[in-house]
Amino acid sequence: MFGTNVLFLPVAFVMVMAAFLLTKTTTEAFSPPGACHQHTPMKTTVLASGAESEASPSFLSDNDGVPPPLHESEYTQVLSTMSLSPIAKKLRGAYDDHFRDPRQPNGDRFAWDPWFVSAGDGRRTQGEEEDDDVDLLAPQQNKIDGEEDALSNQVQYSLKRIQTSLFFPEKHYNHLVDDLVSLANSIGLTAISPPWTSMYTDGDMQNFHTDATHGPMAFVLSLSKDGDFRGGETMIMKPEILDLWRNFETGRAMECGNIIRYIPPTPMGRCIAFDPRVPHGVSRMDGSNDPRKARVVVHGWFNEPETCWFGSWGDEDQRTDAAAYL
Repeated sequence: MFGTNVLFLPVAFVMVMAAFLLTKTTTEAFSPPGACHQHTPMKTTVLASGAESEASPSFLSDNDGVPPPLHESEYTQVLSTMSLSPIAKKLRGAYDDHFRDPRQPNGDRFAWDPWFVSAGDGRRTQGEEEDDDVDLLAPQQNKIDGEEDALSNQVQYSLKRIQTSLFFPEKHYNHLVDDLVSLANSIGLTAISPPWTSMYTDGDMQNFHTDATHGPMAFVLSLSKDGDFRGGETMIMKPEILDLWRNFETGRAMECGNIIRYIPPTPMGRCIAFDPRVPHGVSRMDGSNDPRKARVVVHGWFNEPETCWFGSWGDEDQRTDAAAYL
């Protein structure tokens, strides 16, 4: 199983889905509103492999590619693989080339979005766009004096980000998409949301949140180097905290290690995936403001099977009409 109340997909289903979905032609899938991250174009990308590879990236490849029998399946909160290391090294090389000489800026550097959001700022989710005055403390039975002010002082997101397709060379981006979709196929999913690339420098972090509407599995691919910074771990709430009272022990004290999992931001090339409905975040990064020593990741969501159109879309009006039908 993956995440809360999500069943592990039967092995036969995964293999059938992978065999059916793999293609050797470049294709794009356009999905209806709501299927992708709300800050990205409403488009998902499916496999664009132009050549056969010796072994497709897979969450199963680090375990000899053989999943356990269905009756032996266990809850797995975080999947991990190093099978994307080759493309991760190429992406990091392109990233380093971009920032190699700080005295030689170019226009592309201004494309990064310095994303800073305090708790309660702006519109929080697509579902709340019609009511932007939602009281984040409303579910509580009582409010302590000053609590609302304390909440507004919390940082929700602090990082720099850019659409991955706008930053890296096209050949590297296409290679990345192929590999990520192969990972999705290995767990029975079909596509990815357009990925982001994020840079965390000194003081950057993400507070706890969920991404329930973006896709059934989130992924994070590390492009970070060992020793460049401290912190920057992916934080994921442990399953026993999500179901706290079922086996609660009155005489047992808990500390952060009993409550939260801390997934290291390195080594470079490690890709993890987890259920985005589970509260998660990124611990504060302690290090330099130099982008060459930043925590760098590619991240997004795997999408579940959905209605897709393969081939050319034509002009904007045709894409809008097609999206309405889908």
